[in-house]
Amino acid sequence: MKRRWLRTKERDRAIVYTTDEQVLDGLLVTDASDGIVLIDVRVRSDNDIALQGEIYVPRERVRFVQLLARPS
Repeated sequence: MKRRWLRTKERDRAIVYTTDEQVLDGLLVTDASDGIVLIDVRVRSDNDIALQGEIYVPRERVRFVQLLARPS
């Protein structure tokens, strides 16, 4: 059983499809009215390239976001 404080530290995994046909797979840090921020990102559309640091995706580039359920 996970502790409550630990659950708050977990991030949702998100797959982001962009308007320029990129597929970004990473952990959702925050979402704001002007875009979203991901960490531990892999670009699935370009031979599975890993990106370092935080990746900001402006809202106008986001076509679709798929949030994956956390394991219980």
